[in-house]
Amino acid sequence: MGTKGRGSVVVDRNNLNLPEYCESTYDVHFDELKAANYYWGLFPKDLVSVCVVTTAGADGVIKLANIHCARLRDNSGILLFANMSHYVVDGIGFCAFISRWAEHCRQACCDGVKPVVEHRVFHFDRNIVHKALSLDRRPT
Repeated sequence: MGTKGRGSVVVDRNNLNLPEYCESTYDVHFDELKAANYYWGLFPKDLVSVCVVTTAGADGVIKLANIHCARLRDNSGILLFANMSHYVVDGIGFCAFISRWAEHCRQACCDGVKPVVEHRVFHFDRNIVHKALSLDRRPT
């Protein structure tokens, strides 16, 4: 943490900050969740595996991502809890990560048929947003 209260993410190829990942099984069927209009009270109590405030993982290190995959009864579905600190990605980046992960999972389960995953270009220049705003919406 710097002196101005800003965090930084450092990528060290010799010491990767791998996501904290856990899997579990639950005695709830997907059809039960669907019939109850996905009532939160039927979801497993420990599905949300981290709190809203960034804290260190089991190894004492703050994780860039926390993933909990909960398999439902009779292999009827999964519940996926994914959490990333905001200093790592914003909402768009988070959704792009989850979407890309889902694409790769779909590829892995298609009996050898590999659907084409389109190449996406991500822009990290915040000035792009500024340029896209109309003049009356731009900050001064």
